[in-house]
Amino acid sequence: MQLNAQLDILPLVEQTTKAQRNLAYSAVQGINATAKQIQDAQREQLNKRFTLRTGRTKQFLERQAAVIKPWASVPQGRLYAEVAVGQRQNLLLSGFERGDEREPVRGKLIAQPVTGNAARPSFGAQVAKQFTFTAMRLKAQQTAGGKQFKGRAGTFTIEGVGVFLRTGKKARDVELLYAYARKQTLPRKLGWLSTGRGVADRWLSENITQAFLRSLPRR
Repeated sequence: MQLNAQLDILPLVEQTTKAQRNLAYSAVQGINATAKQIQDAQREQLNKRFTLRTGRTKQFLERQAAVIKPWASVPQGRLYAEVAVGQRQNLLLSGFERGDEREPVRGKLIAQPVTGNAARPSFGAQVAKQFTFTAMRLKAQQTAGGKQFKGRAGTFTIEGVGVFLRTGKKARDVELLYAYARKQTLPRKLGWLSTGRGVADRWLSENITQAFLRSLPRR
């Protein structure tokens, strides 16, 4: 006795092809969702570990803490996304990951604001407007001891030491506003790599799996 059967595998091929296509889109969705989670986590850590003195500074550094470019894309054949710290000129943020050496932006010295004076009463306070370098307008003058820079509101410099404010008539009635340094070692407090890896290890596979499951037809 002979038994014959016909099997129509076209629906199976169609489902397999659709599943493969869905997997690519699911991978992209999962990758981009994870990239956004890394971005959110980096911004949260930034606010915990740094003192952001103004709303403008906060907004700027939150944008630069984790820049996503490019995003993953199926049409562009890109099954990855890149998340990185902003690399704008003079932006020091990435240097807080390894503890880089900060070099002077201009000249040979870095002017570091000193906390607890008229310029910056507390660590969380921004430098008072009248004691910014733009407002002080320090200009070179020739004195008995040599060339010295003097500015508004009783400010002056001592070569190699810093910027001072005269608070009285006696020679000792001064306070240090800015201390000079040839270089500065940035503290290792960004924790960017550990934060990013932690999010990726926890969520990447889960996000791709959930995106793929959502793409499957419901029965």
